[in-house]
Amino acid sequence: MKFVHLRANKYLTVYDELVKSPRTTAYAAQQQARRIRIGFEALRSFLIKDNRHLTFFAQREVESCTNIAIGMLENYNDALLTDEYREIVVTIEDRLIALLIEGDGTQNDSGLRELAASFPKITLPFFEGVKAVLEGAMSAVAEEIAEHWESDRYVREEYDYQ
Repeated sequence: MKFVHLRANKYLTVYDELVKSPRTTAYAAQQQARRIRIGFEALRSFLIKDNRHLTFFAQREVESCTNIAIGMLENYNDALLTDEYREIVVTIEDRLIALLIEGDGTQNDSGLRELAASFPKITLPFFEGVKAVLEGAMSAVAEEIAEHWESDRYVREEYDYQ
């Protein structure tokens, strides 16, 4: 991140523009690999655990958005991807399956770091559409959770320790 024309104006810090640049450090790649691993571990553990007092928020919206996203992913037209992009998608998919699903169940962090570092710095319009649908589901959940912010079910009693 870089602030363009950062200055103080009437006791406030202001700037004209915020320029974002991708992080390319070894630590950034390590964190990307960690997020991938944790995300897939969470999915795996969610699938194998029994429901324990689980509350579903915005269930209809989430199911609807999830079904739309899955349908988009299953039925996308290969013509939407150039040969170069198709090769990138297939390679990433194959490597994720090899690192996270196949094998003995142990995690290969160095392999995930290599994979994260190899992700292209491009956006694919098709996948951006799928991402937007899933963001809609997350927004619906966030809005419903916000409505329960003061609910007795989720708020712990405050004790006076004085």
